[in-house]
Amino acid sequence: MEAIDMYKFLDKESNKEKPSGTKDIELYYFICGQLARYMTHNNEKTYAKTTPFLNAKTGKETKQELIDLLKHKKEFIKQNDKFERLWGMVEDSNFDDQVSLPETFLLGYTYKNIMY
Repeated sequence: MEAIDMYKFLDKESNKEKPSGTKDIELYYFICGQLARYMTHNNEKTYAKTTPFLNAKTGKETKQELIDLLKHKKEFIKQNDKFERLWGMVEDSNFDDQVSLPETFLLGYTYKNIMY
């Protein structure tokens, strides 16, 4: 799936009351990148926070890095319905044992953020 297609799909899904998890591993990592960027956007001017995600070997490690980032940045993250819906999509997806896709994570991280 192309980046623009993933973005358009997420834009539609993130406006639903209860979006479903994804079965598309590329979309999963694109979402993870979007979430990580949202959590680091206001106070990070470098890509330093991407290192743990790029080093993650599996979907489970990527999800744990998101959780750790949320724990560390929770006081800086504004409440946002789209953020919560995308987080739910990640939680409802099961790529724990799948090989990580750092390129797709970076694509989501650097692409226009859907939460704004």
